[in-house]
Amino acid sequence: MTQESLTYTAILEHVMDGMPGGVLVYRADEKEEILYANSWLIHMFGCHDMDDFMAVTGGSFKSLVHPRDVEKVEKDIERQISSGTNVFDYVNYRIFTKEGTEKTVEEFGHRIHVPGVGPLFYVFFLDSDAKYVLHDIDGITGLPGQTRFLKEAALRLAFSPSSAGRPVMLYMNIRNFRMFNLLYSSRRGNEFLKKAALILKSTFPHALISRFSDDHFAILTEETSVHERIDRAFREIMSLREDVDLAVKFGLYPIDDVYTKPETACDLAKAAADSIRNRYDIHCQTYTETIGEKAFIRSYVMDHLQEALDKKYIKIYLQPVIRSISGTLASAEALSRWVDPVYGLLSPADFIPALEESRQIQKLDLYVLEEICKTYRARVSQGLPVIPISFNLSRIDFFSGSIFEEVDAIVRKYRVPHHMIHVEITESVFIKDGVSISTQIDKFRDAGYEMWMDDFGSGYSSLNVLKDYHFDEIKIDMAFLSSFTEKAKGIIKSTVRMAKDIGIHTLVEGVETEEQLQFIRSIGCEKIQGWYYGKPMPLAELENCMQEKGWIPEDRALKNYYNPLGSIDFLTDESMALVELNEGKLTYLFANHKFRRALASGGTSTPRHSEEELNSPSSALGRNIHAFFLNILRTGQDQTITYPKKNRYMHLTGHHISTLTGKNRHLFEVHLSHISISQEAEEAHRLDDILRNLYYLYQNITVLNLKDDTATPIIANTPFRQYLSKKTKGIEALRKAAESQIHPDDRLRYRRFTEFHHLYQLLESDPYGTAAGIFRTLDEDGTYRWYVHTIMAVPNTDFKIFLYACKLSFMSSKEFREPMLELCRQWTDKKE
Repeated sequence: MTQESLTYTAILEHVMDGMPGGVLVYRADEKEEILYANSWLIHMFGCHDMDDFMAVTGGSFKSLVHPRDVEKVEKDIERQISSGTNVFDYVNYRIFTKEGTEKTVEEFGHRIHVPGVGPLFYVFFLDSDAKYVLHDIDGITGLPGQTRFLKEAALRLAFSPSSAGRPVMLYMNIRNFRMFNLLYSSRRGNEFLKKAALILKSTFPHALISRFSDDHFAILTEETSVHERIDRAFREIMSLREDVDLAVKFGLYPIDDVYTKPETACDLAKAAADSIRNRYDIHCQTYTETIGEKAFIRSYVMDHLQEALDKKYIKIYLQPVIRSISGTLASAEALSRWVDPVYGLLSPADFIPALEESRQIQKLDLYVLEEICKTYRARVSQGLPVIPISFNLSRIDFFSGSIFEEVDAIVRKYRVPHHMIHVEITESVFIKDGVSISTQIDKFRDAGYEMWMDDFGSGYSSLNVLKDYHFDEIKIDMAFLSSFTEKAKGIIKSTVRMAKDIGIHTLVEGVETEEQLQFIRSIGCEKIQGWYYGKPMPLAELENCMQEKGWIPEDRALKNYYNPLGSIDFLTDESMALVELNEGKLTYLFANHKFRRALASGGTSTPRHSEEELNSPSSALGRNIHAFFLNILRTGQDQTITYPKKNRYMHLTGHHISTLTGKNRHLFEVHLSHISISQEAEEAHRLDDILRNLYYLYQNITVLNLKDDTATPIIANTPFRQYLSKKTKGIEALRKAAESQIHPDDRLRYRRFTEFHHLYQLLESDPYGTAAGIFRTLDEDGTYRWYVHTIMAVPNTDFKIFLYACKLSFMSSKEFREPMLELCRQWTDKKE
């Protein structure tokens, strides 16, 4: 090694410890494990060596930061590094040294990906206590930064004259400001913040004002006319919002004790502002004890999450998702409930926002997933039924860039098929770094997970998200059902139809009433979730519901059977129905208004009455319609059938949708129309009556023309439909094909019956020119039944044209056949 190389190596060995500030390296994942700290940083914390430093900080960046600053720090870091590639973050916050002394630091960080190691943060620290006065000024608004504000606020409170009005701390938050940046760019967003700062300075001319971070401002002022000034600032800032639904929220904390720490006053004012974040009727809230209690719960949640996870205080509840067309249990959504030994049942509103803001939500989300997977594995081992489960991922989960790997590791650990896990995310995930998010979503879908977009329609970019990213299903936001106006119904209809057009499945959540259910079902939305079917409940309670309500859990085959219905347009202007043929029984799953009217025009009042007629063993129409559906299955092609009903001809077309694997169960889409009969001529009516009677008497009537060797069907229902459904050339070939449909034991008789020389003798010997025989004939359901085959010579054609007709024999009727056989047995016994 050269002298120059030795010198370079020596420099590298000492460069980190020689830096004029602290250097820290930690993993950019959920745990944020510390990997390196230089001597400057170790000594700043009052530690002797790296082991001492790791013990004080807990070996994690999260533990290094003051607990009250963790939320702000991680939020600031996320915002800054998500604004583009190769971006450095800058934040300041408090720490505790080994001796318990509170210090303020500034840090500059950069996230990079190290091959073989993964994503890391490289961080450089400065001690702000020695230099905050020099530069702690916000670069956008020119207002003091947080550290400078807190120090100056402490001085103002300590030395305020007794004659001054009561001091108050205000905290202002511009809700939904990220959407403004998304729509109009960060540059426009910065201009907005500058104008907002000028408004605050103009409205509170003698106050101490600071921009803490993002769209958060703190103001130390006097109580005199404070509400009037808040109202004025609110109006002027709201006038800047353009087309974005921004909401400016003020929290107010009156300071009665001048020795109150400014940090505490800010926290309580912020708690007041946060308490009205989702209210549209109020823009300012004064701190109260109730707000304080909620803020305490929020702090409690952030401090005790790990304990709650370790001791199973957090329970998994399941809310059923029901398929609208069938009433089957399609899946369930996993939701968390915190049952605390001290504070009892905590609602998700108590802990979800707090965990998101403190960047701990990923712990909860992965815990929920692991509990789902454990339950799946246990039930499969016991031979119990399982259904797909959906769970939620927060936008915070995508911050680390490794959420797919972490989810997939848990799923693989418990050997859960990927199609059994559905991942729900909201459009807020895409506000920053959409390209990275898209890559992660594609990873999930490529691996076989279903990706669902939750709360569709609740934000401003739902359609853009659908355009740019790939989802399997959308959950339409329950807010549309809360009002349930005609306008809301129209929006839901349009959303469902649009989703069908682009191949995305649909679910509506928040369904609570029968009226809502029937509407959602009528427009073709595939799945329903809401209190109408059940609130979120423990697994044992869900099992009881399944038994009490007769919910059939969908396996993968049943899901694949129903899924094609997602593309069917229930809002078509045509008459349309969905029909299921299940083990030979026809059932209407859905019939729109026009289809019902078409049925009624033929004398059938409801689909239920139609089912009774079609499934009756004695119904000739039922036999023909069953044969119609069987022919669709046999040919794999759409079919059409015309039949007389009342004073009309009914025209039915059918299309096969799907077949349940391994079962004799099929779905069809059908359309029904009618043709009115208005012929005036008596002869036309007479011929029409004849045709109607023939239709119900015979299943097949064919004209055989020996002159041109053709067979032309008049009625082609069953049997022989596959051979006699259209005009065909070659009578002898048809005769042989038809013979193959005759029972083997009857074929010799049938061959002799249809042999022309023998047939001529029969026809000539009969005064009406008719010959008939009874043969067991293969029906389209694969069974042999007794059919009467009749051949009639058409008069005045010199035995060149015949009618060939088939009708079901009374011997095929079980109601007739069994008594007759019993009578025969009794007669035989008496003879003996």
